[in-house]
Amino acid sequence: MKFSRLVAGLYIAVALVAASGAIPVEINSDFYRGNSSVWQSAAHGAKVALIIGSIAASTALLIGSVLGFISAWYGGLIATIILWMATSIAAIPGILLVLILSYGMGGGISAVFFSVGLVSWVGVYRLVHAEVLNLRSQGHVESASSLGASVPSIAIRHILPCLKPILATQFVLHFMYAVKAETVLSFLGVGVHQQASWGRMLADAWAFGDLSNGNYTRIIVASLCLAGLMLTLQSHIYGRQK
Repeated sequence: MKFSRLVAGLYIAVALVAASGAIPVEINSDFYRGNSSVWQSAAHGAKVALIIGSIAASTALLIGSVLGFISAWYGGLIATIILWMATSIAAIPGILLVLILSYGMGGGISAVFFSVGLVSWVGVYRLVHAEVLNLRSQGHVESASSLGASVPSIAIRHILPCLKPILATQFVLHFMYAVKAETVLSFLGVGVHQQASWGRMLADAWAFGDLSNGNYTRIIVASLCLAGLMLTLQSHIYGRQK
């Protein structure tokens, strides 16, 4: 648990250094010459991963939580419509839908985190819906309702505190999904364009024939950065469960 926090802190520190402008972010024809530029790209990849992961996960949690609460609390036609929306999105492979939305938005960081957030809320919706159905029949919620408390007040003061452990775990899981989605999209050319990212590093390694030229640095660095972040977050989730 302590080790995972240490590694996560290291990723954040590297991303903050990249965000401060201490490392050039724009890509040009000479950007990838030498190992130093590879590490610069990896540092900016950490910044891009944190931005996309945080915003995409927050978007998915916000949409899924609101729709899950509304569906469970009000039921009826509203719940049917929301269920139809969730089922329709879940019927399409997630990465394919993210690819289509990102391409339609023209690519870039904003397109990636918005497309991921708009696609990945279904799991959060299902969990929140089930939990709210259980909580609304409990004594403290029924008492607040009988005393005339408004629905937003009940949601914030009585429902949300019980959902925090679930939402915290879901945030980490959606963060991981968003970072992996960005890597795939950038590798395919519809993700991050004019900034360095781990997916862009892998795409350029493929385009410039790094494997055939015996230059494995770019591929190894990008792969280790991505794998290290994923393993760190997974160990954090495992530590919370224990």
